[in-house]
Amino acid sequence: MAAILIADAVKGRTVRLMFQEEARFGRMVRIRRCWPPTPPGRCVDNGYERQFIYVYGAVSPVQGEMDWMISPKMNTEQMNQFLAQVSQTHSDELIVMIVDGASSHRSTELRIPENTRLQRLPGYSPEINTKSMSGISLAKRSSPTESSNPWKASSANSTLVCLD
Repeated sequence: MAAILIADAVKGRTVRLMFQEEARFGRMVRIRRCWPPTPPGRCVDNGYERQFIYVYGAVSPVQGEMDWMISPKMNTEQMNQFLAQVSQTHSDELIVMIVDGASSHRSTELRIPENTRLQRLPGYSPEINTKSMSGISLAKRSSPTESSNPWKASSANSTLVCLD
């Protein structure tokens, strides 16, 4: 981190530490055993259907804020758009964003804004990725019937962009 936070890079700006992650949501039909009524027999039509949507997110644990973007794809171009969105939202700050080793984070086509520095996690290090660990600890603490939200995010602290 000391190499990132040199005086020429900071330029008197506030430093914002963020942890970035992306997730895939959707549906994928899976063939499963079933027991249809006897008269029609055991013939069941099944089609393979996959529909996904991706969410890019970056959490600022110190400020208690989150930036996010919904996207139809996960690739370098979408990561470029997300970085531009976060950079514009926090234009007066230097953003140090912790990212994993996804190919879109290492691409030569990745355009990193002037006020953003990416710091990659070492290979397989879930214990130091706070965003992934928060989900693991939540899964261990809560049951499927609990309705409490430990993050209690307010809409004033989040940014949403939908891409068609």
